[in-house]
Amino acid sequence: MQTYWLHKNTDSKILILFFAGFASHYTHYTHLDSKANVLLLHDYTDFTFDINLELEKYDSIYLVAYSMGVSIAARLPLSHIPLSRKIALSGTESGIDKLKGINPAIFRHTIKNLNIDDFKRAIFGENLDRTKDFHFASISHLKNELQCIYDFCMTTPHTPLTWDRIYIAKNDTLFLPQTCHKAFENSKSVICELASWHYPFFAFDTWEGLCAIN
Repeated sequence: MQTYWLHKNTDSKILILFFAGFASHYTHYTHLDSKANVLLLHDYTDFTFDINLELEKYDSIYLVAYSMGVSIAARLPLSHIPLSRKIALSGTESGIDKLKGINPAIFRHTIKNLNIDDFKRAIFGENLDRTKDFHFASISHLKNELQCIYDFCMTTPHTPLTWDRIYIAKNDTLFLPQTCHKAFENSKSVICELASWHYPFFAFDTWEGLCAIN
């Protein structure tokens, strides 16, 4: 797992921990402004979470998880972090599941046959032209990341989290809207539907807006 500070503002007492999705890179999120501290966690080729966050520096800590990042966050030891709010986007805690995630057979097929152009069209849809400056790793690296995610999710039980807000993308073809609704049917979270493809971040201008920070 790699980390990258999307925003580091020493005057702010707010920390946003952002578990991104598969294939994510910091260039995918540079359009989102923030006056808070925003730490990107990505590149899931290992799942060591021993980051020194200096938690005492912050008054409020927000967890934001996107796509497979939702399932990764639900499988990591985060209970020691005093989270003020938890937000999930375009993903489920199961992650890989016939009913509440991406079908395991489809996931395995993607590992073997990943095509980056098809993947971009699936996640960005009609916004593909806005992603020309987005960086992606090599196919071999991405296939390895998918395999690591698959092995981790299939062997590590997830812990249900109490999400404060769940964003579901209406045009999502990876985590289908009906799948997300099924996964969170017993949740008391605020569920917001976005007129978006799998990648929903063009619907926001700031991290504060996404997290509903006043």
